[in-house]
Amino acid sequence: MMTIAENCLKCWLLLSITVRKCHLTNCSTFQEQLYRYSCFDDKKFELFLPRVWCLLKRYKTFFGSGQNEGQGTQGALPVSVFECLNRMFGVSFECFASPLNCYFKQFCSAFPDTDSCFGSRG
Repeated sequence: MMTIAENCLKCWLLLSITVRKCHLTNCSTFQEQLYRYSCFDDKKFELFLPRVWCLLKRYKTFFGSGQNEGQGTQGALPVSVFECLNRMFGVSFECFASPLNCYFKQFCSAFPDTDSCFGSRG
């Protein structure tokens, strides 16, 4: 049986997205945790891969397939800033994120229909 990471790699390759090791690790751990936390209708992970595929396809379509398309649309703060905001002010929710770049378990994203199973609240 293939691991979640191997299945994610398959999804990335099917979409012709360049895979960086950090993205694959993130997909195999954090996205799986977000999915377990947020998706109550799929306890056996039978819909996990199709939902990952839809999520990745949506963002690839949004960003474009050209070399320089979509650049500058995914800005994020360093992890140390999120840690400080959480520790100092109790922040635990992001207003602008995606399952691909979020820090907290809950966030708002551009596509709640595909992102809700991974923690998006709209």
